[in-house]
Amino acid sequence: MLLRLLASIIFTFYCVSASSKVTDDIYVNAYIGVGYAVESANNFLDSKKDENKLIESAINISYEYNNNISFSGQVAYREFGEYFTDKTLRIDYAKINYTDSFFKNSEQSLSIGRIKIPSGVYNSSRDTPMTRPSLIMPQSTYLDLFRNLWLSTDGIMLSTSHHLAQGVFDINVGYGRLNIDDNFSDVASGQGALGDWKEGALTLIDVRYNSGSLLFGLSYNHVQPEYVSTINDVLPIFPVGNNIYSVSNGEVEVKSYTGFIQYSIERFELTSEYTYRDVVVSGFTPTPPNSRPMEGYYAQLKYAASPSLNLMARYDKLYRYADYKKGLETPIGIDPTWYNNSTTYSIGLNYNINEHWSVIADIHYIEGSGWLPPFSYQVPESVEEKYWMLGAFEVIYTF
Repeated sequence: MLLRLLASIIFTFYCVSASSKVTDDIYVNAYIGVGYAVESANNFLDSKKDENKLIESAINISYEYNNNISFSGQVAYREFGEYFTDKTLRIDYAKINYTDSFFKNSEQSLSIGRIKIPSGVYNSSRDTPMTRPSLIMPQSTYLDLFRNLWLSTDGIMLSTSHHLAQGVFDINVGYGRLNIDDNFSDVASGQGALGDWKEGALTLIDVRYNSGSLLFGLSYNHVQPEYVSTINDVLPIFPVGNNIYSVSNGEVEVKSYTGFIQYSIERFELTSEYTYRDVVVSGFTPTPPNSRPMEGYYAQLKYAASPSLNLMARYDKLYRYADYKKGLETPIGIDPTWYNNSTTYSIGLNYNINEHWSVIADIHYIEGSGWLPPFSYQVPESVEEKYWMLGAFEVIYTF
C-alpha cells in the first residue's frame, strides 16, 4: 500500500516534469529501487531467516527562496526484512537553511528542522542507493543495530566552510532529539521487550577537510535514549538462551567517535574508517551501570572499470564487546569469540545502464555473529552458524 502510494506520487512528478528542475527555484528528484537479499544462515534481516525483498524509494525537493534562505526535504520509504523496514512513510529530512558569508573565503549556515546527521564518509547518504558503497554497509561503522540513532535529528545545526588554497575545511555542530521507530526495540532489546523507547537528545560535532581527491576528518555523536519498562518485560541475557525480567526503566548512552579518510587517484578510490563507541547501559535491572565499548574498522577499495561500471572490495572488522576481543567472560562460562565479533569480506558492483537505470549487487562472507540482533544479547533464533553469507541486489530507477 505504501509502496503503491509513493510510486503514484513519483509517477505524478514525472508526468509534471521530465527533468528535475520544476521552476528556476524548485528542484524535485526521486528514485525507486527493488531488490532481494538472501542469508545462508543466522537472522540479520528477519527472525524467520527467509529471503527478503528490498524496496527503497524517496522524493526530495529543494526550494531557493533567495540567495540566503532555502528549504530542502525528503520523504522516503524502506522495506528490508523484518528489522529494518519503515512502518510508514518517513520524513527523512525537512529543514530551513540560512546561508551567508561572515568571513573572507568562507560560508556559514544555520539549519533548523529534521537534519541528516553528518558522520563519517557515508552516514548522511547511507539510505541513498546511488551514493553509498554497497547495499549492506560496513557494519563496523554503520551498524544497522543502531541505524535509528544516527539517521537524523530534530533540532538545529551550525556549519561553517572555509575555502583554503587546496581544499575546503568544514565544521558542523548540532543538537536535537532522536527519531526512533518501532523496530528499534526489537533490534536493541529483543522481541520480548514490551516497553517503549523515548526519543532522547543527540549532540553532534563533525570536522572534515576535502581537497577533491583527499577527504579526512573526525565525527563525534552522543545519544541517550531512555527505555520505559512495562509489566512482563523480558530481556535476553548471557548465556545465549536465557532471559531476565526488566524491573525498571533503562537508559542506553552511546558516545561514538569516528575517524575517516578517503583518497582518490585516477580510477581508484580507497576508503577507511575507524569507530569506537562507548556504550553505557543503565537501569533495567537492580545492577550498576554496565559499560560495553564497541570498536571496529574497515578498508575499502573501489575501482572504476569503465564510466558505467564500478567494482568494490572491502575488509570489515567489528568487536561488539571491545573489552573481550577473545571471548566474553561471564559468571557461568565463556562465550566463543564469534558470538560477539565479526570479520567480513565483501565484493560488489554498481552498473549504470543509462542515466535513469542502474544495478547494484554485493556479496558478504561473514565470520561471527557481531552484526546480529538484539543488541542486548544474541538470542538462539539469531545465532546459528559461525560462518555465513549474505547476498543482495537492487535495480534502481532515478529521475
